[in-house]
Amino acid sequence: MARILAASAVLFFLLGVASAQSLKGCYVGDGDSAAADASSDDMINSDCAEFCAKEGKPYSGTGGEGGRYCACLTEEDMGMLAPTKSDAANCDTPCPGKLEEMCGGGDNYVTIWSTGSAAKRMLSLREKLQNLRRALED
Repeated sequence: MARILAASAVLFFLLGVASAQSLKGCYVGDGDSAAADASSDDMINSDCAEFCAKEGKPYSGTGGEGGRYCACLTEEDMGMLAPTKSDAANCDTPCPGKLEEMCGGGDNYVTIWSTGSAAKRMLSLREKLQNLRRALED
């Protein structure tokens, strides 16, 4: 029982650390449509992040011609992109679906967001842990 309570405390801490969608920044990347997992004439960052979260990917990137393309990224992909983090001013292409948001810049810059998929997995684990604790208490 003590282990379950300790695990619960760790899980609640992690849930506080993990966030939903959040901007990671502007990176040099391939905005090519061939690398895209989705495209839309009204693309916005949150739609791309939601799409990628459903695909189980922790990161999403928007960019390419007119900011129309969405790419879903793994932790490994982000590891390769990390050294290419760029100034936010380079991601200057307005998202076609929300002109106040930036969806990459030109063909060489992508706007990267965390999708919040890790937080969703932790919520699922928390629910399972609570059910297990209830079962042990009965």
